[in-house]
Amino acid sequence: MGNNRKLQFAVRAALAAAAATAVVPVALAQTATTTTAPAADTALQEVVVTGSRIQSLNLNSISPISTVTAVDIQATGMTRVEDILNNLPMVFAGQNSTVSNGSDGTATVDLRGLGAKRTLVLVDGHRLGPGQGSGTNTSDINQIPVALIDRVDILTGGASSVYGADAVAGVVNFVLNTHFQGVKIDASYDFNNHSQHQGVASGAVTAAGDLLPPNSVNTGFGKNVSVLMGSNFADDKGNATFYATYDESAPVLEAKYDYGACTLNATKAGALKCGGSGTSARNGAGGYFQAYGTAPGPALFTNTVDGLTGQFRPFTANDVYNFGPVNFYQRPNTRWTAGSFVDYQVNEHFTAYAETMFTRNTSQAQIAASGDFFLNSFIPCNNPLLTAQEQSIICSPANLTAQGNPTQTIGGVAVPGINMYVGRRNVEGCGRVASFQSDSQRILVGVKGEIVANWKYDVFAQRSTVDNNLSNLNYFSNANIQNALTVVPGPGGVPTCASVINGTDTKCVPWNIWTPNGVTKAATNYLQIPLIVDATTTEELVSGSVTGDLGGYGLKIPMADEGVKVSFGAEWRSESAATSPDLESQLGNAAGSGGPTVPVAGGFTVKEIFTEIGIPIATHQPFADSISLDLGYRYSDYSEGFKTNTYKGGLEWAPVSDLRFRGSYARAVRAPNVGELFTPQAVGLDGTTDPCSGAIVAGTNHLASGATAAQCALMGVSAGQFGFIGANPAGQYNGLIGGNPNLQPEKSDTYSVGVVLKPRWIENFTASVDWFDIKVNNTVGGIGEDVILKNCIATGDPALCGAVHRDANGSLWKSPQGYVSDVNVNFGSLSTKGLDVKMNYHVALPAAGSLAFGIEGTRLITLDTQPLNNGPQYDCTNFFGSICGAPSPSWRHVFNTTWSTPWDGLDITVRWRYIGKADSQLTSSDPQLSGKALPQTSHIPAYNYLDMTARFNLYKTLSLQLGVNNITDKDPPIIDSGGGGFASNCPTLSSGPTASSCNGNTFPGTYDALGRFFFAHATVQF
Repeated sequence: MGNNRKLQFAVRAALAAAAATAVVPVALAQTATTTTAPAADTALQEVVVTGSRIQSLNLNSISPISTVTAVDIQATGMTRVEDILNNLPMVFAGQNSTVSNGSDGTATVDLRGLGAKRTLVLVDGHRLGPGQGSGTNTSDINQIPVALIDRVDILTGGASSVYGADAVAGVVNFVLNTHFQGVKIDASYDFNNHSQHQGVASGAVTAAGDLLPPNSVNTGFGKNVSVLMGSNFADDKGNATFYATYDESAPVLEAKYDYGACTLNATKAGALKCGGSGTSARNGAGGYFQAYGTAPGPALFTNTVDGLTGQFRPFTANDVYNFGPVNFYQRPNTRWTAGSFVDYQVNEHFTAYAETMFTRNTSQAQIAASGDFFLNSFIPCNNPLLTAQEQSIICSPANLTAQGNPTQTIGGVAVPGINMYVGRRNVEGCGRVASFQSDSQRILVGVKGEIVANWKYDVFAQRSTVDNNLSNLNYFSNANIQNALTVVPGPGGVPTCASVINGTDTKCVPWNIWTPNGVTKAATNYLQIPLIVDATTTEELVSGSVTGDLGGYGLKIPMADEGVKVSFGAEWRSESAATSPDLESQLGNAAGSGGPTVPVAGGFTVKEIFTEIGIPIATHQPFADSISLDLGYRYSDYSEGFKTNTYKGGLEWAPVSDLRFRGSYARAVRAPNVGELFTPQAVGLDGTTDPCSGAIVAGTNHLASGATAAQCALMGVSAGQFGFIGANPAGQYNGLIGGNPNLQPEKSDTYSVGVVLKPRWIENFTASVDWFDIKVNNTVGGIGEDVILKNCIATGDPALCGAVHRDANGSLWKSPQGYVSDVNVNFGSLSTKGLDVKMNYHVALPAAGSLAFGIEGTRLITLDTQPLNNGPQYDCTNFFGSICGAPSPSWRHVFNTTWSTPWDGLDITVRWRYIGKADSQLTSSDPQLSGKALPQTSHIPAYNYLDMTARFNLYKTLSLQLGVNNITDKDPPIIDSGGGGFASNCPTLSSGPTASSCNGNTFPGTYDALGRFFFAHATVQF
């Protein structure tokens, strides 16, 4: 094996050791504290690793750190940072390319399942800045160019004393290649391939008469190009590095996959069928037409328009609208990034540096068509579009009397009619499309150097801005729907909108949903309105710190080789955000938009001082190869009026060089962000179920949910309404959501205890096991509508039951007057416990190259939520559902095996990804989670994925990488989306701390929903 192969093997071994012990060799990885361009030699220098500002010649992290290297990243073939991180067992899926309904166009990282807003993202030890204009504090990691990543350090647990607020679950630090020399060009191409396996979903599609997808599909084509250039200058006193990248991904429709081609609902017979929303439309007709009397009781009628006969008939479960096929499994995305990193050392006392990063990210989310989502509309009895049969049913004397003979004045005449709930999709038009454009810039300038011997300083200023533009197309106007349905005979008997006759809207075109194929293009054009939302977020930061080695002054414990080290400094930070929706968005006039999009404007500032002390206690002693202590503290003063104290303490002890024990405690905080504080309150989508909806089960006194009349009475259901409240076929219910300026910061406590093993008798082997315990108190957010309703039934708490506001018919979804109050509050707690396990082993094979093995896994013990102060808590470990979100299995791991062949330039890597089993939360014995579950989709077995990558050095300046992920084309798990008397297993993005939007009857952020992933990657470097 040549020298090049030996070097590659040595590098892999060193990086694996770093991942297990959090020792980062400076010869192998640049850090944020490098002050000059890299020297030709590899002499050991002082470095700073993630989680500390203190430099040391031999710094082992007391808090466990996971490291993903550039080699690891390249082996995945992925070009989106969130996809790479989601493979790690401590990362839960957040916003990503598979989120369509509920997307905000960003990509986020969620450590430990505690929510992306509790994970702080850094670039070379500095904040990345918020990435979404609505005032959230989460960073958009679309700004991180994959080609520039040298490594990713993941420190889980509180780190606020070092980096400030938001590091409650931990930090993700992207260490970039900011001191490059030469030119490097990367280009890649990828796509997904899937062979339909004709599972249960295909049978449901066939039974419903919907189109089956093709037997095999190639889709989701992507391409990526990046250029990295750098050079030293001024006799190697400075370096300038520039980069530019382009990444494009094509859309993937659910219609392309047999398990996504229809929305799967449960049936009372315990099977799956192709279902969806009650806003039906089939064969050019359909619709959901329902009217109630003024007195409580059953509906006067619930009909649809038969697509074959054109007549009214009773609405059945077979008439629901299959909204799945037009949804995206993968959003189309185009991303440009560019930037530079420049530093220049004038002398040892003064080095100036500057960083610039620019990103333009565009994406589209497409969901099912808009329409009339059960508006209560006035239908005139003389509407000429009604068939004679429809008119006789709608305006029968009995129905008119039951509603109190309503009338509306049209052209000066009182016209009788009926008030009717209408559900009808715009199947004649296109799906609702949300187009996101985000322009981000991050500029940092600073100076650093040596003050005197043993003392160094670093002062920098940073400004991050994000300008977001959201445009929504193909949404119906609620006001225009009302106008287009209120139709009477006009001049010559021509069907005419009442608004035209009265002069209130002369552009109105009648919407003929009463006869098959009656809807015209003119009507669709009239009903559709564009929507625009502009938003800007700005973060400004000024920070200065001084670090010193007191060993130079003799302050050193006699048994230690190094002296006491200190760091102290001050920081000022400002966060501000402003959202400007257009008038239609603010009014909530767009049908199917989930409610009003309200303007947000606000900000805050924080002033902080911090310090850290590293104390080597003993080195190379009979009882200890090393003992060291790490302490830190930060005081923060917020403009909102509250003050916080964060601190940490850690101890590590290595009795011998082969064995090291470590333990730490950290107090961290997360201040409420601008959106949580200042978003105006408005009614929008919030919950997934109403336990007081549905009919009384025959022979009992309760509903299918188990709720009794007495329990439902606690939530405002009258005796006459009990058993007659319709469930939302789409599993969507209203909540009053929004900000609260009186919020207080979250506080978290993190405990960690671990052991690191590097035995001398097993060459090139390292292992570590770390126990973690994180608890977040005073949690900020909405409690959750589902939680409020469940706990109202279970406890009868007046505060919870009083949050339920039903409309005149007892519904929580048919009008804005029906909702559950769920605004942001400080509530309960979130907590998680578990074990992180890492092992690496490298072995040389005589005449056959070498093998490298590495496994990283997490044993999740608990993932608890206490939704109410002093109330019970529930554990989502091994569960998924509307409250728990995506599966949180008790064990996940990634196991890599790399064969460095004896043939110079060829490496083969096989990766085994394991996701443990999980059950529907509805099967839980906990009353806060339990419900009626469908057996076929209440269990997800353990999932195993195999990936393979081969890397070739074709020439000294050219390398090629080919690979495939999910080699066996394993189908994702199938879940039902609710209906048929069963509660939904499909959570919305806002449901619970671990929620990841389910999409296409599965969890595509957790599992490989798109089949095999083929990729090719070429690199030219000179």
